[in-house]
Amino acid sequence: MKKSKLLVMLSIIAMIVISGCSTPFTLPSKYNFQNEKIINKNYDQVWSRLVEICIEINMPIEQMDKTNSLIRSKAVLFDNDYKNCDCGISGKGFGWYGRIENVTGYLNAVLTKLDENRTKVKLIFHYGAVYNIYELNFNTNQYYHSKYGKLDCNSTGNLEKLIFNALEY
Repeated sequence: MKKSKLLVMLSIIAMIVISGCSTPFTLPSKYNFQNEKIINKNYDQVWSRLVEICIEINMPIEQMDKTNSLIRSKAVLFDNDYKNCDCGISGKGFGWYGRIENVTGYLNAVLTKLDENRTKVKLIFHYGAVYNIYELNFNTNQYYHSKYGKLDCNSTGNLEKLIFNALEY
């Protein structure tokens, strides 16, 4: 009986040690999706519609250079309810937990006139986030912010698909 209690206690201690050594987050997945598409409309129509779309989805434009065929948005904060990017999964361990916060993203769009009725559009979204680690103060039973770092997140292709669909109408 004493051996089984000792074995149970050692097992519990081992689980606590192992969970305390968990990683703060798992890396984001990589997604295969189309980020370049030929739109069967003339360059001016596609340019104008892309500017409208940026306004509609509240992606403020930082740089708009029609001569060089580039639209760059300002970085905006995403709540990521629409699953536009993957920043990984927060970790948790004994006496601490991690959180992925402040997900931001911006767009670079490059247009290429192929002929009078076809325009190639390339959409490049860049996403980033901050991971924060909160540790438990066992004396006060309160969590405090102990560490942070920056993460590169991966696009899921959902926003690109939405924009390409809007450009084709």
